[in-house]
Amino acid sequence: MNSEHEWETVDWLRDARQLVDWVNGQAGNRVMLMIRHSHRLVNRGFHASLTAELTSIGHESSVEFGRRLPTDKPVSIFYSPHIRTEQTAERIAEGLSESGGDLVLMKELGILLGANADPGKYAAFAGEIGWSRTYQLWSKDMIPEDTIERMTAYTQRLHPHTLERLAEDSRNSLHIHVTHDMVVAACRWTYLVIKSDPGLDVQFLGGFGVVVEGSQLQGFVDGKRTDFRIETSGL
Repeated sequence: MNSEHEWETVDWLRDARQLVDWVNGQAGNRVMLMIRHSHRLVNRGFHASLTAELTSIGHESSVEFGRRLPTDKPVSIFYSPHIRTEQTAERIAEGLSESGGDLVLMKELGILLGANADPGKYAAFAGEIGWSRTYQLWSKDMIPEDTIERMTAYTQRLHPHTLERLAEDSRNSLHIHVTHDMVVAACRWTYLVIKSDPGLDVQFLGGFGVVVEGSQLQGFVDGKRTDFRIETSGL
């Protein structure tokens, strides 16, 4: 990979480029990124997607992501207990280190793996109709709770580990949460004020950002600022 050229031209890195550019404009503010893991092989079927690791470009683009993060903020990286999110987090940390950044915490966070679910029922359900349709039904509370917990219940449980953690950090820190498209999409829809739910349209290394401005939270998604639906204690 020609890092400079690929970073600037690869289409699926557009969202990542916007997020990194935005973060670098947030000097003096506490910031959080909620992102999907980096590139994996696609179109290999439902069960293969569960265990797929990063591709070579997935590793290299994660390093480049880390290189371009601000070096004047203490950075904490949280990742779900899955091979490709761990690989993404490790490569982001590697790039951050190469650029002289300040990594203060690297931690696995189980809740980032996703909502509580019955593994057998959930796999059978999603395997039959696909991830996109599963997300659509989940977002409308149309999947039985004995298959997967409701989206709003899950994002409320996630709140203390993400937004409240950021609000309680007294430093001008950067918190990065490396997770999966279902989690990013759920949080994007329940946390941010957006016109319509884009579903599972989450690019690799893409997602959304959050900045603490005074006593308010502001979001950043698809290259634009947006308001928050919810209030957070600690601000």
